[in-house]
Amino acid sequence: MNPDRRPEGAPTIKSVQHDAAWRARFYKGVAQPYPPGLGEADQGDWFTPFNRPGATPPYDLRGWHARTPREGARPASKSRS
Repeated sequence: MNPDRRPEGAPTIKSVQHDAAWRARFYKGVAQPYPPGLGEADQGDWFTPFNRPGATPPYDLRGWHARTPREGARPASKSRS
């Protein structure tokens, strides 16, 4: 047994093409300019937590569970002096 190797004949991903709907889900709640560290180019055709809802408010920073566009957004913090 070689758990560090893919089995012979196992399917492989040759290329990845994300459509506009995929990009819309991936960038939901992220303001432009999109941060390069979000890594769209690094996302293949496997599971990614960036294009589906996660935590509910108040931790829903991207507004996935919001009923209105800004409902899920985090309020600006007030600095204390």
